Amino acid sequence: MAPKLPIPPRPGQYLYDTHVHTSEVSPCARVPAREVVRLHQEAGYAGIVITDHYNDWTFETFGLKTWSRIVDRYRVGYETAKEEGDRLGLVVLPGLELTVTKTGYTDFLLLGLEPDFLYNYPYLYEIGIQGIRTLLPSDSLYVIQAHPFRLGVQVADPSLLDAVETYNGGNEAGENPPAEAFAQRHGKRKTSGTDFHHATSIGRGGMWLPERVEDVPALIRVLRSDAELPLRKTVP
Repeated sequence: MAPKLPIPPRPGQYLYDTHVHTSEVSPCARVPAREVVRLHQEAGYAGIVITDHYNDWTFETFGLKTWSRIVDRYRVGYETAKEEGDRLGLVVLPGLELTVTKTGYTDFLLLGLEPDFLYNYPYLYEIGIQGIRTLLPSDSLYVIQAHPFRLGVQVADPSLLDAVETYNGGNEAGENPPAEAFAQRHGKRKTSGTDFHHATSIGRGGMWLPERVEDVPALIRVLRSDAELPLRKTVP
């Protein structure tokens, strides 16, 4: 059943979708960035994080040879969404979904990687989370394991994680509860996102924040705080 839209507002709280893909970049996504922004704005979200897929098979679809051009192309989804978000009044923040396959298939949502970092350190899926952490101040990077109990995904070492996506709007029934138990067991922040790929994804996840965050450092600060951040949950 589709979620009822628009989402009723909560006084003093702002709904953010932390897991969003655009068709400009992610091969599996079907909605272009400007439409992604419009759909979220109309549904009642205050902001979104663009987390397009960052992996070798995504980059292969670009057909580009030099790393700087690959990064230029990778950033198109975010930059287009940001432009539209500024026009419509929706906050659009940059993130990425990194796939690491060296020790099993694992997806991570990363916050805090500035453009210069992306240009200077190529092929982050070869470096891995441990390697990335050695390259950045500990307070500037925020690591969320995406949908850790989805079929075929390997659960990460909790010591590498700041948070766990305990609710994913694209998951099958039964895949979210064990993620919530895992986060609870290891004392990790719980997050929720739609895993937006299709128009039907709209409204299926998100996090209620106590303030309207306008940049990634502010989002990381809120996620690291002790504040209770209610999750939007619409499917099993």
